[in-house]
Amino acid sequence: MRHPLLVLIYRRTNRAECRIGFSITKKFGNAVQRNRIKRQLRELLRLQLQQLKQGYDLIFVVRKEARGASYQELDSAVRNLLKRGKLFRQGDTLL
Repeated sequence: MRHPLLVLIYRRTNRAECRIGFSITKKFGNAVQRNRIKRQLRELLRLQLQQLKQGYDLIFVVRKEARGASYQELDSAVRNLLKRGKLFRQGDTLL
């Protein structure tokens, strides 16, 4: 699934938990910029982990357009991708 800021690749697994990874190319910027956006994404997903369906592997690929994105824009992009992938548990509402 694609969004202007992120790409989400996901796959169903036989595991009981949900595993999450990030991919950021060096074209994005220096190590400080790459680590900053990874920290932001980790926090966004930590806050939503209880609402996610279990048994999936998720990989978020950061696009270079995300370089100047705010925390709120990243939050919106993550929620949009998770919603489109139907990765939220039934009955959980998006805040």
